[in-house]
Amino acid sequence: MPPPLYVKGGVWTNVEDEILKAAVQKYGLYQWERISSLLPKKSAKQVKARWVEYLSPIINKTDWTPEEDEKLLNLHKIFPNQWRSISNALNRTAVQCVERYQKLIDEVSGYQPKDNEENLGLSGPGIETLPAAGASSIPITAGEINFNPESKPAMPDDEDLPDDEREMLAEAKARLGNIQGKKAKRKARERMLEESKRIALLQKRRELKAAGINIKLATKNKKKRKEFDYNADIYQEIEPTEGPYDVSEETRQNELEQNKFKKEVSAKGISMKDIDDRIAKEESKRRKEREKKLAKNKRVIEADEELVDNKRRKLEAPIPEPRKVPNKNRSAIARLVKSMFEKLPTPKHDKGKVLPLFASDVTKDLAASGDYEDAEDEAPRVDESLKALASQAVQRDLPIPNPNNLRDLDSLSFDSSLERSVAEECYKLIKSDYRKYQDDSFDAPFVKELDPELHEKINKEVEIELAKLDTSISQPLGVYELPKSFEVAESIIDTLHTLHKRNEALSSQLVGSNDFEQQRDAKLQTLRSLVTGLREVDLELATEKKVTDIENAAIDRETEKINKKLAELDKRMKLLQRTTV
Repeated sequence: MPPPLYVKGGVWTNVEDEILKAAVQKYGLYQWERISSLLPKKSAKQVKARWVEYLSPIINKTDWTPEEDEKLLNLHKIFPNQWRSISNALNRTAVQCVERYQKLIDEVSGYQPKDNEENLGLSGPGIETLPAAGASSIPITAGEINFNPESKPAMPDDEDLPDDEREMLAEAKARLGNIQGKKAKRKARERMLEESKRIALLQKRRELKAAGINIKLATKNKKKRKEFDYNADIYQEIEPTEGPYDVSEETRQNELEQNKFKKEVSAKGISMKDIDDRIAKEESKRRKEREKKLAKNKRVIEADEELVDNKRRKLEAPIPEPRKVPNKNRSAIARLVKSMFEKLPTPKHDKGKVLPLFASDVTKDLAASGDYEDAEDEAPRVDESLKALASQAVQRDLPIPNPNNLRDLDSLSFDSSLERSVAEECYKLIKSDYRKYQDDSFDAPFVKELDPELHEKINKEVEIELAKLDTSISQPLGVYELPKSFEVAESIIDTLHTLHKRNEALSSQLVGSNDFEQQRDAKLQTLRSLVTGLREVDLELATEKKVTDIENAAIDRETEKINKKLAELDKRMKLLQRTTV
């Protein structure tokens, strides 16, 4: 046999309405799942519908006016059976609109339904739309199914509440009354509920036993009995081994205190005052520590501020007076800028942007027109025009060779005078570019820049001449082969040997240049060692000089002493001779 299916719903009671009001006051109008957890017989959707359709204070429950009736009929013509839209326009609930419309239809038709007659008219969406007080206006006979229980009034309250409602009310009071949200209070409340359930079960068992029915407190479900009770036992408890000392007296004292606590709980229940006092004491202790820490930090900050104030001095600088800048003529400014730029030396590197030269006509035009502010926009265009007249090496940012490294023209052989003229022009152009962009101290004449019109004309003539030339090859080029002779082979071998020797010399130079860092470090190390040795020798020399000076001074003193003694001896000898004579 399958287990029974329990469906949430049914008639709303006054207790449930009061719990719903208190829960909405605490949790708000969006946490319907949490609110429904306080009502075991109602779902979140039913709780929301009950509040929106009946309990909300913004619902208009006044009598209908003729203007509202007329508006209701007109809106029903526009929105047939769309009661939610009509209710929003009339600022009433959908159930009120439905019932009022049904009543107006019955009044017009003169129909008055009897009490025992089945009501086939329009009705509201659910039970949440009717008050939860008094008896039902339409009684339900035995065996009849109530398809719309939310639209009926609540059942009258019993003199004694059932156990489930009493438990629901106690849990709701405990949850809604807990404004601190502390875990300790929640745990204590859960223990109190468990104790109350156990006491209720004991009372029930005692009453049944007095009636001759014996029941057990343990559950009859074998699976539940085999499960681990996390409240009664400690999960994965490891009992410590017994020590060398006797603790039986302490164990007995603990058991006595535990039994005493159980008796007090079974008789009076758990007192929330002790828990509240302990929580308040801990909170006051934390608050005092926090205030003490803040006061200490405040004293440190005030001391730092006093130190900064003592060091800081007031700034008493005079207020600067605005200067009047004379409005100079733009032409004079242009001439000054031109003269300053002309004094700048030419750059000695081949990188970077080449600055455009100042043309006299450009300066005059700027000074005459007064648009000197547009010179920055004109500068790139002037730069491009000047660069277009320069040589191809400058335009393509290619390196310019040093003219001193070029071969002499007299040492070169030319097939015609035209080739020699072309080579001379190339040499002149290289020297001019080298002086302009590399070394301004190089002695070479400047090549005059070409006229743009003349340059364009020459290019057109060259293109015309190239178009007239016959570029087709009359005879196919064959593969050239070296003559197969002993002299050619010997010259090739000699050339290869020469190139090999030159390659070895260059490779040795490269290796030497690569070992420059090592050589430098080795020489520096040698110099350091030599300097250290020189310092030691210098110190020894200074020491020897000092010792020599000391010894010479001592020798002089000893010599003086000896001379004095010799003089005394001479005097004594002379005295002895005189006495003997």
